[in-house]
Amino acid sequence: MERFYRLELELVTDADALPGVVATCHQRGCRIVSLRYDQSRCECMIVVIKATNRRAEILALKLANLILVLAVRMNSTGQRLAASEAPSADHKIMSLSASSRLCGGE
Repeated sequence: MERFYRLELELVTDADALPGVVATCHQRGCRIVSLRYDQSRCECMIVVIKATNRRAEILALKLANLILVLAVRMNSTGQRLAASEAPSADHKIMSLSASSRLCGGE
């Protein structure tokens, strides 16, 4: 059953990750419902997709492996979310190997 998932991607500063993100979503069979940048929170791209749970989880892992993506957080409630909605506590951290570099952190 397809549900809605919100993915927050932390990007490398000044990176143009849009083509890679869109291509990866398409290759994994996930439909993009909404996509926007949140410049107020460093370099953050918010993508809302419609997909099965398995496809969404695989997509999050594939996105985390893109060279311009530092981390991916996935909301797994399956509810349709407004792009401006704050992240909830049930996000999965898919990749934080570069967490010390996120948003200019020490």
